[in-house]
Amino acid sequence: MVPNAFRMLANGPAALQGYLGLRGALSHGTLDETMQRRIALAVSEINGSEYCVAGNTYLARMGKPDDAEITANRNGASNDPYADAAVRFAAKIARARGHVSDDDVRAAKAAGYTGTGG
Repeated sequence: MVPNAFRMLANGPAALQGYLGLRGALSHGTLDETMQRRIALAVSEINGSEYCVAGNTYLARMGKPDDAEITANRNGASNDPYADAAVRFAAKIARARGHVSDDDVRAAKAAGYTGTGG
């Protein structure tokens, strides 16, 4: 099965190439796939995208999280303290559409995130 988003992108080769380039660039970051899924679940829920929530839940389950972790992620949090700081920060970014405070950035850095992807 090809997700609808990819089907749409395939109609515009430049758009598909741009998307794949972005995904490739992001794959070199320091956030592992589990963390990326946690954040994707939070952001999908905030954006109200049932399609993305379903897809990200399916992909997250491949990493074998328990139901409590998936629920926490969908609520913009995590049961793991280190992951919780990242998911909460990402949720703030999504809710505020990128407008976070210096205190929010400092809190993420205090939790161990460097601002360079990990």
